Amino acid sequence: MACKIDKSRPDPYCAAPFLSPAITPDGFKMCSSPSSKSFPDIEFWNEEYMQNIREQWMNDIVPTDCEDCYLNARPVQGASSIPNKSKIIPLNFQHLYLARSNRCDLACEMCSATISHTWDKVWGDGKVGIIDNDFDLTPYLWETENIAISGGNPVLDSKINDIIDGLDNNVVKRFLITSNGSVFPDRMLNKIIDKELKCDVLLIFSIDGPKAFNEKARLGAKQERIYKTINSVIEKTKDIDNIKICIETTGTNESVMHLIGLYEEILESIDMQGKDGPYMIGNICCYPEDLALHNANEETWKYMEGELFRFFIKRQHITPLAMQFFNMVNLFCNVVYKSINRNNN
Repeated sequence: MACKIDKSRPDPYCAAPFLSPAITPDGFKMCSSPSSKSFPDIEFWNEEYMQNIREQWMNDIVPTDCEDCYLNARPVQGASSIPNKSKIIPLNFQHLYLARSNRCDLACEMCSATISHTWDKVWGDGKVGIIDNDFDLTPYLWETENIAISGGNPVLDSKINDIIDGLDNNVVKRFLITSNGSVFPDRMLNKIIDKELKCDVLLIFSIDGPKAFNEKARLGAKQERIYKTINSVIEKTKDIDNIKICIETTGTNESVMHLIGLYEEILESIDMQGKDGPYMIGNICCYPEDLALHNANEETWKYMEGELFRFFIKRQHITPLAMQFFNMVNLFCNVVYKSINRNNN
């Protein structure tokens, strides 16, 4: 049963179904949420399924297929109101979420075979393998304003270089690419640098905890190698103000227990060489169920609202990094708190 829009939220609506479709290795989706349905053809964008989704949002109803994200995390594209109030949205890629391939060198426990072919070899049945989405974006890239590139590990995909080439430097307002830090090839980094985008360029590296935990949760990860990659990228971009270095942490009901250790390790291991950052991004895990943040048990919740919260609230004004960790912890605590309230009502 679909739920009603909670208008008390800062951004109660999700604009994603009204913007641009997402491109993933196994097809096309209305947004980047892992739980969003995949379709084999781009025509899905204006077929009955999407028309129904949009109609429900316009009627202040959260569609059933959006509930998990809406209740347990936050809208993929949070908005104060619905843009383009229409059930039909012309196909465009002004807001491009691109995960072109599932090629990846890690097997992270919170992942899936359609995002990492290595995950399938470790956790799956070995039947998925490498899948690529070769949809031709060329006719659309001239109007792309916001682009988020992920994977897989997208830096392993040479075709991403062609995507970067096709962007209009005068149109792009936001560019980000997320990798696991195992490597960042000079060819791709130089391609990004030479593009001379006028907007902020976010180079995001996924780390979910200090060495022992991260290497357990992200099988195949080598923490020293990740920090070496990040420091190398910092060295090559230190004089480019609009290139920002970010760390993305997936908040699972296990990783939150290791955030203090991650904070201390980052301070020790990353040399920003006078460059601002690194900036922290908190990504909320909604699946699988055993790792979903909203399923944190009582012991984890007590730690989060107690020791973890106190640690960062005391340090939030000491370093910019501590402030960003505090904001991330606050976000994670809100997710668990709301889940506890729902379960008690």
